[in-house]
Amino acid sequence: MSSAQAIIISDFGRAPAADGPQIVTNLSGDEWDRTISDFADVYYEQTECLQGMQWGDNRVRRVAITINGKIAAMALVLVFTLPVVKRGLALIKYGPLWRRKGEPADRRILGLALDALVDQFVTRERLALSIMPPPDPRFADIYGEELRLRGLKHRVPDGAERFLVNMTLTPDRQMASLDQRWRRNLRSALKSELTIGVEAPSTSVAEFTALCMSMKERKNYSNPVWPLFERALSDSRSTETSSIVVLARENGTPVAGAVVFQIGDTAYYAVGASSDRGVDIKAGYALHWWIIDWLRGRQCHWYDLGEATPESGLWQFKKGLVGKEGTIALSPGEYTRAPDLPGILAAHLLLGVRRARLAVRALVRDFKELVRSRRREQKG
Repeated sequence: MSSAQAIIISDFGRAPAADGPQIVTNLSGDEWDRTISDFADVYYEQTECLQGMQWGDNRVRRVAITINGKIAAMALVLVFTLPVVKRGLALIKYGPLWRRKGEPADRRILGLALDALVDQFVTRERLALSIMPPPDPRFADIYGEELRLRGLKHRVPDGAERFLVNMTLTPDRQMASLDQRWRRNLRSALKSELTIGVEAPSTSVAEFTALCMSMKERKNYSNPVWPLFERALSDSRSTETSSIVVLARENGTPVAGAVVFQIGDTAYYAVGASSDRGVDIKAGYALHWWIIDWLRGRQCHWYDLGEATPESGLWQFKKGLVGKEGTIALSPGEYTRAPDLPGILAAHLLLGVRRARLAVRALVRDFKELVRSRRREQKG
């Protein structure tokens, strides 16, 4: 079934009711990105311009659940099927969206959304359904309870930690929350009198790409997420990305940069890069401090720095910025339900391939970090 096709299912398979919940999957990509801007729990993995366009209509389902004619929940679903057996996997990362901006969080909406998703993908289409909840500790227990209630089995996460900066603090409390070493490096960076700000994509994309290339040459590592944001930022049709490029300049020359994404009440640090000079003057510290100050006036609860493993230098950087009043949370893992034994086998196969790819990527990254650390020790 193509995502261009429309299906409307009233009361999840029971007799239609005029005011009952419905699933609608005929939203266009542009409609999707406009509509999700009304939700507080949006990550870029649920956007069309950054995620949906990557996979295309053959893989993407744009699912909206309406109640009384109003969209109450949404989920961008990636569907993967195995040939011949016609079984496969419906994957939702950091969804479904169910918390509307300016409204109290109502877990009944989440329950209705999960009922609809299980009914559509598990019962009707005979696919395994795998859901990765958003990494927000405020709602982790609610997600876990509602998912288990509907028969989805939890896979314990692999141990990667997410670093969440508490954005509800005053500037003084934010400074006091910082790790002592991070605060010392920040003060050193501020002495360089860098010019920091949000810059227009017409110039910042090319300059940030140059910083990424400089970092790749230095660290032999490139961020796989950047091409998604580069395309969206460069596409004049992509008006709903809610992504910004922040550059730190020394005498007009970019020395550090970051791409930050925000639609809901969590801002996400998507990509960062710095030049050799930026590393020397600790420009990244000043850059992130400026970003936090900028986000403070944007109704933001968390600044999500993403994941890092203890073996990487990023771990100490992110831990120090999170400080005493932030949160280091385990990734929420995955919850999966399959319709039958063939569905279970299909899910294990498809999820296993995905996990193996991620494991190899993490292994390569950690090995490169180990090599860099030993080289630094030898130079020292």
